[in-house]
Amino acid sequence: MLLFTDADTRHDDGLLGYAVGAMRARGADLVSVMPHQLMVTFWERVILPQIFTILALKYFDLERISRTRNARNVIANGQFILVTRAAYEEAGGHEALRNDVVEDQRLAQRMVENGRAIFIAHAHDVMETRMYRSLDGIVEGWSKNLARGSRRAAPRLLAPLVPWLIALFLAVAWIAPPVTLLVSLFTAFGGPAYGWSLTATAISLVFWLVMHAWHRVPLHYAPGYPLGALVAASLFVRSAVQGSRVEWKGRRYRLEGGADNV
Repeated sequence: MLLFTDADTRHDDGLLGYAVGAMRARGADLVSVMPHQLMVTFWERVILPQIFTILALKYFDLERISRTRNARNVIANGQFILVTRAAYEEAGGHEALRNDVVEDQRLAQRMVENGRAIFIAHAHDVMETRMYRSLDGIVEGWSKNLARGSRRAAPRLLAPLVPWLIALFLAVAWIAPPVTLLVSLFTAFGGPAYGWSLTATAISLVFWLVMHAWHRVPLHYAPGYPLGALVAASLFVRSAVQGSRVEWKGRRYRLEGGADNV
């Protein structure tokens, strides 16, 4: 077995044993876990719940993902991947993924394409990490893979539109209602717009209170969800516009193939 993990992660002493046990019990060739994501600064607590909630809405049923045979439905987390050597070598290892900025997702997809079994699970209580510590880090880090990862997770014909559709969803669901509410409160623009915008904003606030509690983010950051949605939408657009041109940690890459090649 091979274990790939990031240096900025913290593991409970029992995590590796749990992962090995799950691999043997499930007959899996790859086990990956989703840790608790630490969010400390203002921008982390406003933006990252948006990103992680989008991922959770797509991959809410990890058991279904673990059973699927459709490569576009799977995901893995590069912060913790346990894999059998045979399956890893069969997939070409990281050498085959050297030009891919979302290599964890692609590795899981290659496993499924090769008929291998995977197992994905939450590990919020036994692993944690802090991905980014500043607004610049969030922008650079997520811009490099949002469009590519979201396209690969969608049906091939729809893939090119996915990052734009997600940005549109964020604008319509989380930004438009509170903006309309503010406009209706401070201008003559009211009537029906006030009623629906007030209702939509109230429902959204409750939703984000629940999401912030689930992500273990202080609840007083929840009212900032429109700002978080605005930045998250811009990240999807930025990532889509970048296309095959990616900057990461001071280095520039030009990716081979399209963002939706699977």
